[in-house]
Amino acid sequence: MKENNLSNLDEHEKNLINLQKHAAYLVWKVEESICAPAEIRDFENNITNPIERDAFKKFVSDYKKKLGKI
Repeated sequence: MKENNLSNLDEHEKNLINLQKHAAYLVWKVEESICAPAEIRDFENNITNPIERDAFKKFVSDYKKKLGKI
């Protein structure tokens, strides 16, 4: 069995995992009316790495699909 330890991942992989978690959290907040959709756009606009920004957009889209919102 392969050991899964987040501390052994490189910086890019850690960032992607954190972006995925944050996307799920923000989509949940919007669905619960805790925040406005603009908060997702604001967070996305602050991501400077274009690869990570695209990944974040995909994560948001995936979570919206799971909730049946797309």
